[in-house]
Amino acid sequence: MSDLVFQRIGLVIELDGPTHDSREGSRSDASRDLELRRAGWEVIRFGAAIVDDPKRFAAIVRDIVASRADRDRRTPRRPVEK
Repeated sequence: MSDLVFQRIGLVIELDGPTHDSREGSRSDASRDLELRRAGWEVIRFGAAIVDDPKRFAAIVRDIVASRADRDRRTPRRPVEK
């Protein structure tokens, strides 16, 4: 399961906490990101420094979504799963 999914534009946003900093967490994230990308998704990860500032985080996500929404992107074939 992903943290934020924007199906129409093929975007997944992941919010990474401390568990993602471990070797095992990093490997798991890399493997998962690869599978999502192979399925046609774009993956963007954010750490706590940005997520802990809700206004900044919302503004960044809004800008990313707006810029991608202007593009003609195909819809990924497979749903996002954990």
